Amino acid sequence: MLNTPIIRPGEEIPPGSIITGFDYITPLPDEICNRQIADSLKLHLPEAVERRKLTIIAGGPSAAHVDLWSIDGPTLALNSAIRLYQKAGLYPTYFAACDPQAEIAGLIPDNPSDRTTYLIASKCHPSIFHKLRDRDVRVWHMRDYEARDRSRIALCCSVTLTATWLMHRLGYTDFEYWGWDGCFMDGRHHAAVDDDWSQIECLHINYGGKIENDEIIGGTNFATTRSWAAEAKGAEQFFQLAEYFDLKIKINGGGMIEHARRLVMES
Repeated sequence: MLNTPIIRPGEEIPPGSIITGFDYITPLPDEICNRQIADSLKLHLPEAVERRKLTIIAGGPSAAHVDLWSIDGPTLALNSAIRLYQKAGLYPTYFAACDPQAEIAGLIPDNPSDRTTYLIASKCHPSIFHKLRDRDVRVWHMRDYEARDRSRIALCCSVTLTATWLMHRLGYTDFEYWGWDGCFMDGRHHAAVDDDWSQIECLHINYGGKIENDEIIGGTNFATTRSWAAEAKGAEQFFQLAEYFDLKIKINGGGMIEHARRLVMES
């Protein structure tokens, strides 16, 4: 039988001590806590934190299949996805951008809607702010650069992940995605942009398969790029954090990101 030392109140723990775990006792059993929760709900008091849903339209190929007219509730368009709204004669509740390249300004319509709130990261190119002059623009900051005495958003490897944390900070808890694919689909790399991507290095990645005798058995293969592959790995961590922060996540379209989430949730 192991002789387990007891640390008494006020006793110093010697430097270098290895702590292997703790025994803890909750104040009350679970059944009592659950009963008290049920009793408090019967009082019909207002919730301090309400669940709020947001539909996010990213730029991936599957976004071309969503019926924007059928979406109920607020929406967020990312980068080129705003063109899908323009084509449909609609406008998103929000638009977000965080990349510093001047090319992002070219994704925004020449006459942007005055009914959209534009969430533009402070490191974005000046041409974006110029194009959105006289519109409802809100600036935000990311943790990769100093923003003294200003709130900053966690740095992620894609605008979709970063914008999700931004919108969570703004009070949204339930997120549904279209166009968050991370792979080529239907012979396209984006839903609303017809750029020439023939020179982009294409990788073929298997998700969920097992290597047996130098062969990959099972899983699903995706045509993707290095940056999208990095985003998928970053998304795996995000899905785990989403569970911790009680975020509801739904991804549509059948792309690599959706497949990555399914594997994380099943593991």
